Amino acid sequence: LTDDRVLGDASAAADATGAVTVGVLGFCMGGMYTLKVAASGRFDRHCAFYPQIRVPELWRGSGQGEPLEALEAVDASSVLAIIGCDDSYTPPDDVDGLEATGVTVVRYPGADHGFVHDPTRPAHRAEDAADAWRRVVAWLEAFLMGESFADSETRLFVVGPLYVMLATVQGFLIYIDTVREKN
Repeated sequence: LTDDRVLGDASAAADATGAVTVGVLGFCMGGMYTLKVAASGRFDRHCAFYPQIRVPELWRGSGQGEPLEALEAVDASSVLAIIGCDDSYTPPDDVDGLEATGVTVVRYPGADHGFVHDPTRPAHRAEDAADAWRRVVAWLEAFLMGESFADSETRLFVVGPLYVMLATVQGFLIYIDTVREKN
């Protein structure tokens, strides 16, 4: 996968919703792409669960940019990162670098990679997962349901099966919540 392909697909999926305001979230590799897509300006809120903060050695190449470099080029205050402190993909120095870009980082001591999204994984931590989801939903709602939406019709837009399958295969999900249709 290359950044151009994945980030282009994410932006195209967001455009296909017809929504003015769109949030994005991703897990693991999808979290890494969530960090990268923040630089596109297409998404309004970004939530990355245990993202690879640096491109793994085996994936490095001309088609892969570094997430931290992408975030340093923009206002990263629209990004929330959920981090397990025992996750080898998120070393403490990298997490500090992520936070230094302006990303809001929530650290879970003792949590390993994958502690939120799959209750069948040994790394799953039910209480931390519930807390992380509360924080993510609040993060998205604070912006997506803020005052700018007070006079607009609110609806939930469900991305069609093709986009869901595409997003799942590529490791991230475009989360679309309260939206306003384009005029």
